[in-house]
Amino acid sequence: MSNAALWASYKEKPSPELKKQIVLNYVNLVHYVIHRTNLIQSALLDRRDYFQFGIEGLSEAIDRFDPDYGTKFETYAIQRIRGKIYDELRKYNDKFEHVLEPEATTMFPTSTLSVNQSIGEDDRRKTLSKDCWI
Repeated sequence: MSNAALWASYKEKPSPELKKQIVLNYVNLVHYVIHRTNLIQSALLDRRDYFQFGIEGLSEAIDRFDPDYGTKFETYAIQRIRGKIYDELRKYNDKFEHVLEPEATTMFPTSTLSVNQSIGEDDRRKTLSKDCWI
């Protein structure tokens, strides 16, 4: 059954079997979101946990999606999956930044602060680029 026919059947009469088929058709979106998000494995959570959170987000997206708005399901689902993962991370971690911590974002603010405090405007660019390995 095509995705359009599957959605039409599901919106007409929702059933667990149809929902399961839709989840199976779009499970790659969960893998995509996990891969594209800077998630660091912590002592509490690993990739299987993130995958479970993503599946929950996908399930919620299926329940809430309205094709009459004219948006693609994939666009809506990716946002909902990412949001669900972040929501669950907030529950499990004291600080959200410890799990989502790309190197560049943690490096730049401290370098900028130290440069602003230690030197004037002239050497600022050179020192900042050296601190940030540019």
